[in-house]
Amino acid sequence: MEYVLNPIGFVISELKDVFSAPRQAQDNLKPAKIFIYPNFRPALDNLFKKQKVLVFTWLHLAKRDVLKVHPGGNSKIPLHGVFATRSPHRPNPIGVHEVTILRIEEDGIIVHPIEAIDGTPVLDLKPCLPKEDNEANSIFFPLELIKETQKIGHLGWQRGLFAGYSGNISCKSGQRILITNTNTWKANLKYNDFTVFDLKTKEILNAGKPSSEAKMHLLIYENQPQAKAVLHTHPPFLNALFLNQKNLFDLSLFESKMFASSFTTISPYSPGSLKLALAVAKASRKYQIIYLQQHGLVVWGKDLKQVLALSEEIEALAKIKLNCC
Repeated sequence: MEYVLNPIGFVISELKDVFSAPRQAQDNLKPAKIFIYPNFRPALDNLFKKQKVLVFTWLHLAKRDVLKVHPGGNSKIPLHGVFATRSPHRPNPIGVHEVTILRIEEDGIIVHPIEAIDGTPVLDLKPCLPKEDNEANSIFFPLELIKETQKIGHLGWQRGLFAGYSGNISCKSGQRILITNTNTWKANLKYNDFTVFDLKTKEILNAGKPSSEAKMHLLIYENQPQAKAVLHTHPPFLNALFLNQKNLFDLSLFESKMFASSFTTISPYSPGSLKLALAVAKASRKYQIIYLQQHGLVVWGKDLKQVLALSEEIEALAKIKLNCC
């Protein structure tokens, strides 16, 4: 029985021959491109930046009649059967390369690191499976950002910005949005406590149950291109300040004056409502720090650390105002 493999593309690399290529991928290698033939390009849909994928190549210059080799080409090591090694020389010379996607282009992907030489045929691409079952969402969103969101949730809880299941956190990577699920305890977020949205289609890509404020987060990203993270908290001192109808920005502190131009308030709307989402999204075009009357605080920023830091600053000013004035 004959089996036919049709390459889906080829490697474009600065490694031009087998003598210049290392035996295994190294961090000091320059990025390479996986060029995809036009008829296979629709299969690239839903790959994303920073995703780890396996690249399967056909090592076209390898010998196919070799059954035993010295591992690593070291003659001091006894001969091993090729199935016990990663030698390119083997009956079916298929290469497997674990890489990270650096950029997605119309005709392929830029990856790193890969030791395949220029012109190597590519047979297939497959996402890397999570190392642990509870890391399943890393198939849909960069694992490093999931971990950072978990950390921000814990830090926000430590600072009293989250109580019980209140509040929500989101961040953006490319056209994908990660947001905490409904009824999640921010002190100890798990990998399955998140929903991943496609910002273009508004589709949920995983099996998440998103926060009721998901509409608000998505609309902020649509209306404010600079937003890469959004934090919605229920700061107790800030809420108490507004309930007592006190002005946050008449303190004789430099910080008070510094944040005044970035801060606005919006009328009270029901949590999770479309009216609330639209009002916050409109305000986000001009203001970075938005107080939702009778509700809480929303801050957008360039990353998760910034939105937490700004939320802390505002809550600290509210605490000072309540204690001294």
